[in-house]
Amino acid sequence: MDSLRWTKQFETGLQHVDQQHRRLVELVNQFGDLTSQGSGASREQVEALFVELATYAQVHFRDEEVLMGERGIKRDYLCRHRAEHEAFIRQVGSMRAVTEQSAESTRALLGFLINWLAFHILGSDHQMAEQLALLDQGKSADEAFAVVVHDENSSSNLLLGAVDDLLRLLGQRNAELVAANDLLEVRVAARTAELSKALEELRRTQADLVHAQKLESVGQLAAGIAHELNTPLQFVQDSVFFVQDSVGQVSEVLDAHEALSQAASGRAELAPELERVREVERTAELGYLRLHVPKALARAKEGIERMASLVRSMKEFAQPKTATPEPTDLNDTVETTLAMAKGEYRAVADVVLRLNPLPPVSCFVGELNQVILSLIVNAAHAICDVVGKTGNRGTLTVETALEGEQVRLSISDTGTGIPLEIRTRIFDPFFTTKPVGKGTGQGLAIAYSVVTRHGGTITFDTEVGRGTTFHVRLPRVSAAKAA
Repeated sequence: MDSLRWTKQFETGLQHVDQQHRRLVELVNQFGDLTSQGSGASREQVEALFVELATYAQVHFRDEEVLMGERGIKRDYLCRHRAEHEAFIRQVGSMRAVTEQSAESTRALLGFLINWLAFHILGSDHQMAEQLALLDQGKSADEAFAVVVHDENSSSNLLLGAVDDLLRLLGQRNAELVAANDLLEVRVAARTAELSKALEELRRTQADLVHAQKLESVGQLAAGIAHELNTPLQFVQDSVFFVQDSVGQVSEVLDAHEALSQAASGRAELAPELERVREVERTAELGYLRLHVPKALARAKEGIERMASLVRSMKEFAQPKTATPEPTDLNDTVETTLAMAKGEYRAVADVVLRLNPLPPVSCFVGELNQVILSLIVNAAHAICDVVGKTGNRGTLTVETALEGEQVRLSISDTGTGIPLEIRTRIFDPFFTTKPVGKGTGQGLAIAYSVVTRHGGTITFDTEVGRGTTFHVRLPRVSAAKAA
């Protein structure tokens, strides 16, 4: 069904103009068919036809303006007619931007095209044709204009003026709608960005919570094991110390026994007894025992002291989380964590400690332990990769220092360094370069989250082939708070 039916009233008497008007009406009707409900037309088809219609309208407008200019129509009228053409092009362009949002807007555009085209042909184009006919009769441009547009208050002109005002108002409202739509898109984009950021924070928090729950369980288990080991370890330590002291006393007795044997060696009546004693000494390898038993006990004592130190470190590392941050000695925390993680680096790296005197930092000790442990383990793994290729031991350097109102902890490795293409991702949750089963990608993500929550920063310096240094900076505790 045609949206705009061609009738004889539309004819201007100008053959070329009427042919173009007919083509415009055909295009408007095709546009109406495509945009009607149930047409099944794709967005691409509608867009293609709209472009054809707008392009053809501009060609038609240009031809009309050239015709009026060549035939000498009054310039004021030509300018007014051209202004109507330009306003139409602007209006259609702005409405086109809105039609991309909804079918209702597309139907509004179709209504605008029908109404504008009908009233423009019946009004302005008929006035143009009448003036051109009077020019052909020998009238001047002013005379033709005066005859055709002689009564601005005629019913036709009033109607056309009202329609023109209505179309201008529609254009104004449409422009406002486009502006409002643009503003809405900006707000939606901003809100979407906020929601995306909040979602990322939620994912990070959820990952932290899951990992924290695992750490809490492991910590409770480690604390229980440390407590259970502590008592029998104390028994063994006391027993070894007792045996070590006793061996010293036995040594003194043996020395006296040796002196007595030397003194009695010249007495014939004691010769059988002395020989029996010397035979017992040879059988028991007394000289060997006196030389090596003290050494064995010294090694046992050293091993037990190291075990006791490890148990103490486990108890400190696994201490329960407090409700509020507490002033903490960072150097003590570093030493405790190094003792706990010794198995990670002992075979591949030598440790260099540069722990300078520091004021306390306010933190949750358990969380800080986890940050330091993650950095130490990462450093050990980086060094291990190099050692596996070169066979040379690496160096793990741990340094603390006071920098103004902050305390700095730096952990350096002589590993492979961090490639440029992944440096922006190393703090992302679940990002890891380790093989499947070797890493969760949570260590550095949680470290970043913990340090940030403590009001600090975590950064790194790296050089491919040389190694990496992570710097953790935390606020120091003021002297008043520390007291």
